[in-house]
Amino acid sequence: MNKLDLLRQSGKLLSALKIDRGLLHWQEVLRRKNYLRAVIYHDTPAGTASPFEKQLRFYQKHFSPVSKSDLDRFFQTGRWHKERPGLMLTFDDGFQSNFEVALPLLEQYGFTGWFFIPVGWVNQPDRMSWEEIRRLGQRHVIGCHTRTHRRMVRGLPDEILQDEIAASKKDLEEGLGRPVDCFGWVGGELPTYTGTAHALIKKAGYRYAFMTNSKPIGPKTNPFFLERTYAEPHWSVPEITFMISGVVDWLYRSKRKKVARNLA
Repeated sequence: MNKLDLLRQSGKLLSALKIDRGLLHWQEVLRRKNYLRAVIYHDTPAGTASPFEKQLRFYQKHFSPVSKSDLDRFFQTGRWHKERPGLMLTFDDGFQSNFEVALPLLEQYGFTGWFFIPVGWVNQPDRMSWEEIRRLGQRHVIGCHTRTHRRMVRGLPDEILQDEIAASKKDLEEGLGRPVDCFGWVGGELPTYTGTAHALIKKAGYRYAFMTNSKPIGPKTNPFFLERTYAEPHWSVPEITFMISGVVDWLYRSKRKKVARNLA
């Protein structure tokens, strides 16, 4: 059993004991609902539409949608202005299933989607077209996920880093016809977070950078360290509840510290 399977089984156990909802409630109490949670999805195949819709119903009861202007306002004022904590539903890699399956459900339940696109994958098989991405951008958030989905490991030549981080941003902006200021790191393994790439992300003009080390986003969170919690569209609601209950955040504490040292 791998780590992810173990977490899922733990979620089912806590749900049976009715502990997961309690942990989620105490998270809200301790943070006074003044926080956001970002969740990361990838492919959303047609066969996952039903369980994904159940997840959205759960999210709708416990969270509020987060638009780009909502995120800006949160960091500008230090206060979350909606009744329930904010939830950013993010989708990496530009899968066409995100447009065909996830998008209609997101809009049905009133959520903003945050879509991180590898620019070099646009118009490729099973990926979104420029027209679809532009349509997404009318009501949702588009971020850059490098050009070729390359991990930013140490030793990459400067010209490759420039192309994957800065030039890809410009190409995405040109294709969309609007600015792009959100970046999604690729991979998530500890060696993929490097100080050189971190500095270039800032220099390229991004305002926000999203990682995958599970932690709520507070008003004092560094906007270049916005953590996301892993999820799959076929998971049950108890599994999702466990993942965002705070337990997984605690398990990622050590890694977050190591990433911070890498980027210092």
